[in-house]
Amino acid sequence: SFPQGGKLNLSAWVPTCRMVLTSWTLQALIQGNWILNWVVLACGLISILYKVYKFDRAFGTETAVLILLTAVYEPFRMTFGTTANRLERPLSMIIFVFLGILSVVAAMYFLSWQQITLRLETATGILLLLFVALEMIISLIQTLRLIQLIPPSFKI
Repeated sequence: SFPQGGKLNLSAWVPTCRMVLTSWTLQALIQGNWILNWVVLACGLISILYKVYKFDRAFGTETAVLILLTAVYEPFRMTFGTTANRLERPLSMIIFVFLGILSVVAAMYFLSWQQITLRLETATGILLLLFVALEMIISLIQTLRLIQLIPPSFKI
């Protein structure tokens, strides 16, 4: 039952596959960012409730930006990034990088533009900035790999 002189020919049974260039590091960062996103939402709401109670004033803009960022925009951005990474499309990866810019601006808002910033908001904002910045850097490297400006053997 072994053709070709007693050797098993696996190429007839295994379909040929091209090299997979999907970045596992980027996928891990996106998955970690999903968890961090819900932590940022919970901590942000807790800090807004504390500020309303302690300082007796409304924080409508901060609440709106927090909810739009963590409940609407970030899930869209991370889903788009996961799809772009798995489909290995350079244009989608570049769009994912540009979508990260708005996340950086929103995280910077929570760090610097608020009138009153708590340590909890500072810690979660810095973590959010770190995750998004790493995602953007790895996405740029992945894009360069996909358009073959960096050799596919360069592992990220």
